Amino acid sequence: MQRVHKLIKHSGELVFIDASGNMDRQGCRVFLLLTHSCAGGLPLGVLITTNESTETVTEALALYNSLLDNSAFFGRGPKLGPELFMTDDSTSERQALSAIYPEATLLLCVFHLLQAFWHFLWEFKNGVRKEDRPHLFPLLKDMVYCSSVDELQAKFEAMENDETLARYEKVQKHLEDVYARKSSWAVCYRDDLNVRNNNTNNYAEASMQIMKDQILERTKAYNVIQLVDFIVTRLEAYYERRIIDVCNNRLDRVLQSRFLLSVAAGCKINPDEIEQVDEDLYMVPSETDETVGYVVHLGQGVCSCKIGMTGGPCKHQYLVIKTYNAQSCWNFIPVNDPAMRMLLYKVATGCANVPDDWFVSLNHQ
Repeated sequence: MQRVHKLIKHSGELVFIDASGNMDRQGCRVFLLLTHSCAGGLPLGVLITTNESTETVTEALALYNSLLDNSAFFGRGPKLGPELFMTDDSTSERQALSAIYPEATLLLCVFHLLQAFWHFLWEFKNGVRKEDRPHLFPLLKDMVYCSSVDELQAKFEAMENDETLARYEKVQKHLEDVYARKSSWAVCYRDDLNVRNNNTNNYAEASMQIMKDQILERTKAYNVIQLVDFIVTRLEAYYERRIIDVCNNRLDRVLQSRFLLSVAAGCKINPDEIEQVDEDLYMVPSETDETVGYVVHLGQGVCSCKIGMTGGPCKHQYLVIKTYNAQSCWNFIPVNDPAMRMLLYKVATGCANVPDDWFVSLNHQ
């Protein structure tokens, strides 16, 4: 986890945090802090608490922060913390994060926001008729995925005049309260943030499943001491094996990953039409519109298209990498990049005494 803090640059950009329980017989809560990478979610820290109150979580984060040095969060240090946190709508978590990392921006997981609204519509006390729920749910969903702030404002005004919604005062009040926090969940407010096309907390959800399935094998730890032992031994070994598999191009488990270079398979853009502007800057034509071009900056790992605007992997970045044999791109699994594979190997093992040609292809000339 210390090496992930120090060597993976995404740890300074975006951190996911989530909690789960039912892992030991005392009913403790386990919080996972993770960042994302081409090898999947990588852990930055684990907190074990007796409950999820604001005071308890704040104290746990303060103790966690005391373990960090200035190399934490890719050099930002424990005082600043990461640029962004992604959480579900847990008031205690968000208040604790604000207290310990006041400089960080807190974002809401889109999936959990919509899931909570769907549950709200199904609660008997809110009195929403079954046939009206499919109409009311898209009112929030459409606002979440608006492409601009003006469009979001227009959707909200249209929602206020919705005849079906007018029959449910509780739902209308709930949507107005949610809208008041629009900057934390609306996708249009994230265009200038390094979310790398991550709008959900699914890395944390998947890691919790790994904890329960792979580490605890669907059994409860006998006590907290045993739970800690599992975390510092089995959990560490699991992530080490997974990263080494990526280093060695054993990709059987990630064949559907959006970080694979096959993301642009079947793309009809002519590579000869890609123009290199300078060392890291490229112009890539649109696949469907000849009048449109996209700007790719490999150094920052961004593209001017909708997917790549916040730093997510897109076909335009892939084509530049393939055409110009570019190296050291964080947005794709480094199948043909010895330097990035070496970096991941160092993250996994801490070993820096590997020969320079260790990960070079056998066909390398």
